[in-house]
Amino acid sequence: MPEKQNVPGVTAGELTNRFVHFINYQFKSAIYVLGMIPGQPMAPHLPEAKMIIDQLEMLREKTRGNLNKVETKILDDAIEKLSMAFTQASGGTPPSMMPSPTAGMEQIPDDMVDEDEDFAEDEEPQAKAPAAAATPAPAQRSAPAAAPEPPENKKKFSKTYG
Repeated sequence: MPEKQNVPGVTAGELTNRFVHFINYQFKSAIYVLGMIPGQPMAPHLPEAKMIIDQLEMLREKTRGNLNKVETKILDDAIEKLSMAFTQASGGTPPSMMPSPTAGMEQIPDDMVDEDEDFAEDEEPQAKAPAAAATPAPAQRSAPAAAPEPPENKKKFSKTYG
């Protein structure tokens, strides 16, 4: 059973209200970048819309089992409607078939993600360095060139406070 997080001075209804407002904001942002605002024709920006849909899907996965029925329904409905709107704006290509807008970003390897491992506050996870990074490339082994020395005829100034 998921553990409920209590926020001091905030009721469960207020947290649900904040979550629903957040999902609505993301929904409206995606509709805007898809160019579907009535009276404001605009070319759709599919990568941005896909990124918002991907973020909502990630949120659904990360919060699975921790949302109440209302929150779950709002999130699922938003993802479904945005996916249909995306397919319409892209001319029939669903978001799952589009390249990821984060394709060029560094990905965390699955073997480095341990869901069961808890770190103490004073500990930091140790990153595994690849073996290739341990030995420098041949070009890096040569001694660096010395910095040119300033000519001696230049005056050097210093300021003293006395």
